[in-house]
Amino acid sequence: MAGYRKLGKTSSQRKALIRNQVTALLHNGKIVTTEARAKEIRKVAEGLIALAVKEKDNFETVKVLQK
Repeated sequence: MAGYRKLGKTSSQRKALIRNQVTALLHNGKIVTTEARAKEIRKVAEGLIALAVKEKDNFETVKVLQK
């Protein structure tokens, strides 16, 4: 049994659909979609949010001086 829903699409179409839906969700804050799609989108969106929270303080400020 697959670990994901096929959503009636080919793999490239499914990836594009999920990518676009996640982008719309993060940009607008909410989207209207089917329950099956929402469950797949949730997996990706939560992973991105967790990565962003983990990396938000992982940078150094560098001051560049020009001669």
